[in-house]
Amino acid sequence: MRDQAGLQKLHDNLQQDYDVLIKEKESQKEVERKLRSDLRKLHSMSLSFSEDQDNLLRAKEAIDAERERWGLIFLYHYVNFQTF
Repeated sequence: MRDQAGLQKLHDNLQQDYDVLIKEKESQKEVERKLRSDLRKLHSMSLSFSEDQDNLLRAKEAIDAERERWGLIFLYHYVNFQTF
């Protein structure tokens, strides 16, 4: 009888441990799904950021080129139309 009670207690303890492990596994799967989702979002943001940086660089280069062009136009008019 004591062996039967001992085995039943062991079984109950093992069942409780198993249930806890199953819940932990489910929680870990949910965390993993969330992390994968966050990683995809970060990757997308990173690509967008890189594109934005490229666009800013091209805009800066265009502004610099326009400034240089207007500077040359001003210099041309200054030199050619200056009265001595």
